[in-house]
Amino acid sequence: MLASAQVAVKLAGAEKKLAPEAELYWALDSALTQGQTAKAKQIVEANAELARRLRANLLFVQSELKLDLEDATTISPRMDEIATLLDLVADESLRSLANAVAKLPDTSSFQSNGDELSEALARFVQGLKSENADEQISLFQTALQKCDALGLEVGKLLCLHRLAAVEREKGDFPSAFAHATQVRNLISRWNYFAFTPAVLNNLGVIARRSGLLEMARKNLLAALEAAERQGNERLEGMILTNLSAVAIQSGNFRQAANSLQQALTFGKTVARLNNIGAVHTYLRDYENALLAFNQALELAEKVGDLRRQISLWNNIGAVYWLQGNYDQALSCLKRASTIAEQTRDPFRLTSVHLTLGLIYVGMGEFEKAEHHFNELLRISRQIGDRLNEVGALVRLGNVQGRQKRWNEAIKLLEEAAEIATKSNQLPNRALALLNLGVTLEGRSEPEAALRAYQEALKIWQDISDPWMQAWAWKNIGDVNEKLGEKGIGEERERHWLQAIDAYWRSVRLMEQVREGAGKEQMQALFAQSASEPFYRLINLLAQMRRTEEAFEVAERMKAQALLELIRFASLLERELTANQIGSEYQAFQRRITELEEQLAEALSSPKPNWERVSQLRQQLANARDEFERWRDLWRLQRWKLLPVRKGQVAFGAWKGLSLPTDAAVLEYVVTEKRTWVFVLQRKGSEWQIDCYDLPVPQKQLEEDIAWLQERLVQRRSVGATLQRLYVTLFAPIEKSLQGKRWLVIVPDGALFALPFQALQDSEGTYLTERFAIVYAPSLTTLWALNFQSHAPCPLPHALSSSSSGSSPSRKGEGSQLMWTGLAVTSFENGLEALPFAREEVQSIASLLNRQRLNARAIVGSEATEEEALNALKESRWVHFATHAFLEPTRPLYSRLVLKADQKHDGMLRAFEVLDAGQTAAEMVVLSACETGLGKTLKGEGLMGLVWVFLATGTKTLVVSQWQVNDLSAARLMAAYYRNMLKGLPPAEAIRRSQVELLSQRPFHHPYFWAAFAVWGKGF
Repeated sequence: MLASAQVAVKLAGAEKKLAPEAELYWALDSALTQGQTAKAKQIVEANAELARRLRANLLFVQSELKLDLEDATTISPRMDEIATLLDLVADESLRSLANAVAKLPDTSSFQSNGDELSEALARFVQGLKSENADEQISLFQTALQKCDALGLEVGKLLCLHRLAAVEREKGDFPSAFAHATQVRNLISRWNYFAFTPAVLNNLGVIARRSGLLEMARKNLLAALEAAERQGNERLEGMILTNLSAVAIQSGNFRQAANSLQQALTFGKTVARLNNIGAVHTYLRDYENALLAFNQALELAEKVGDLRRQISLWNNIGAVYWLQGNYDQALSCLKRASTIAEQTRDPFRLTSVHLTLGLIYVGMGEFEKAEHHFNELLRISRQIGDRLNEVGALVRLGNVQGRQKRWNEAIKLLEEAAEIATKSNQLPNRALALLNLGVTLEGRSEPEAALRAYQEALKIWQDISDPWMQAWAWKNIGDVNEKLGEKGIGEERERHWLQAIDAYWRSVRLMEQVREGAGKEQMQALFAQSASEPFYRLINLLAQMRRTEEAFEVAERMKAQALLELIRFASLLERELTANQIGSEYQAFQRRITELEEQLAEALSSPKPNWERVSQLRQQLANARDEFERWRDLWRLQRWKLLPVRKGQVAFGAWKGLSLPTDAAVLEYVVTEKRTWVFVLQRKGSEWQIDCYDLPVPQKQLEEDIAWLQERLVQRRSVGATLQRLYVTLFAPIEKSLQGKRWLVIVPDGALFALPFQALQDSEGTYLTERFAIVYAPSLTTLWALNFQSHAPCPLPHALSSSSSGSSPSRKGEGSQLMWTGLAVTSFENGLEALPFAREEVQSIASLLNRQRLNARAIVGSEATEEEALNALKESRWVHFATHAFLEPTRPLYSRLVLKADQKHDGMLRAFEVLDAGQTAAEMVVLSACETGLGKTLKGEGLMGLVWVFLATGTKTLVVSQWQVNDLSAARLMAAYYRNMLKGLPPAEAIRRSQVELLSQRPFHHPYFWAAFAVWGKGF
């Protein structure tokens, strides 16, 4: 029986139904608080057996505290004093266990003595120290059973709490919820309210991952209130982080950001940085998302947190997927999958399956996508993850719809919408409705589709998701456009006006999102995924004869990432920010070059070892992926250090572009069913814009131009194809070009690979015989190139001569170099020698130096990459005569072959030109193979060497569109510079050179003369 002093406590706590040990604990706590130490000892001695059981319970609490667990807490501030008092009546076994606990985290003396208590405590501590989920569950279950048998309720409470946390992480949500609920009920039997925030936080996380967002929010808010009341800052930060996750899943990104801002006051953790990345992702601020995720990944790798590494690799991959960079996304997901297989973590594996499915949908590989979504559905249902179950149903419905299996799609999407509604998953409900609308539209139910889109739009407006609003508006526009096509008169006009309004809303939202999509390649790849509403709007405006408006949209769509880079080129310095960064950069380069050379050697073998080839390709892809992620972060951090340049290029800035009076602009827009061409001409101080409908669909153009490219390189007959393309793309506008001598061509889609100069009329006359042709990514970028701070590209008669007229000087040693030519004539790895390259640059240098224009030729082993980079910084004109490699799938790896030096591998890659910052070179001539080709991205244009040279401020580029002949290239280049010396602008100089070459019988075929084209400022 309890002593009389303890009886009062027992009576006072009767309503709370405290456990006997709890009554003893709080009696001792009360006595010590009042300074009655002697009385406390008396109570302990009078209740020795109960005291020993209480001491056994406290060992579990002290173990958690000694191991410094994030949510561990004492029962009350005097718990350690109470434990010391209880040791007065402890037996030797109990004191031995207490000593072992005191030495934690060292577990060398922590062994079971063979009795139930030491076995229970040993298993509990082993579970806390283990990193294997299955092992932890087994250990906690064993400890729980022994605590239950011994009647140790605090031990039982803590075993249940840790068991629930592991089950939660493993994805067994029903078990986790049941065990966490038991913990909550046990708290009241001990007045262990200090533990309430941790328990409610756990319940909140379990509810969130089960898709029960409102229950999650209520538990977490209650947990936060309790933590604030207790002043437990460590738990406050954790709970705020989890509240931000609920807000993210609910689509309330402002609330998420507020919670994270508060959480960050308690320090940066993996979870907080991950959630910051998630908020930035949902707000389409991909730059800051990548920075946050990578910071979190660095922390997770440092502490060996494999489970969070899975999530972070998945999240980084998801950002690349959103940008349309599927290669990089897949690389990240492979890392996530590998770790997920090691940990056998089903919950995090669901996220991996989801992202992989989305990537494969983007790549059009629906069978692979369906496999991953089915796995996602299976695992989600197995672990009771309602949130991912809805996500799986939505995505499976989308895949079925894309394959026109309308009924199956509708069934899946309606089920997803119903579950999402019941569990208050607003973003998932909106996504289900959007896909349901697409399916209904495919099944010719436009009115029902429109209702689904409008409901989805309302949800996304409520949760402020501009990206998804843009797609909802785009789909609303699609329905109205189709309804207009079926109608006549006023009905058609009404629907088409509604479609135009919807498309404009979509376009403006896409532009808003584009600002945060990242710089350079990130934004360019994103533009491809965001281009569809622009094309739809252009097409409809053009059909309605709203020509100027349609052209404005075309300019707002094209080459926006390039335009941004042109604006900032002068702010980017060549020098890397630190020696460490420079050495890392070079180390990556060396590894990549080594693998490229090994792959080239393996492929050139008479009998290639295809297994070895496959291995090398994979190793090269992995090395490039790793470097690109490193480079992305470096570039993002570098951009953040730049001075802020306020404002954007105003739409319509192109109107300030100065063109010759006898020039016209032809801007093409290739849509799925037709091609549009806008013809712009100066009429006094005004611009006249006409629009022509060319009845040639995208697919036909792609096939014709691919066939033409193949035949040109083979030097076969191409006259019929050139004439057919002339009739299709040029003849309809010919009458509007009377008196014109200059053409500025802004291509689109497959037209980037078309040599317009080689188009031939019915009389056999080539366009180059009639017009000087300049190419541009957009009219606005052409304006920006002319607007930049370079001095105007001078013609020879306007130049100052050097003092000697012979030996050219370096910058700082005399006048600036006018021209530098670099020629590589012999190569390793089986590359064909270029004997005429030496003659090409030496003859041009001699020609220019005779005019006292300060030129130099760098030939053979001296034509290093370092010399090339110096030339781009020191010379006004730079000329390359060498081999080039086109990388169509990874365009920034397209490269010019030079000689290696101490710092560089001899491969001047496109991204290295970009990383070097603004060039001094006003004109760059790339007399090499396929330098004018690259990867065509919808909306952005042609990414490759042309893109990066223009991005770094080069005003004029001369490039080739196929593999050129060494001799004919040398002769054409010599003629080009002779014409430049006559004072002719670049486009006219190249035109006359081409006419001169085609008039010579050996070079009459377009293969020899038509490959070269002028980009940028050519007049």
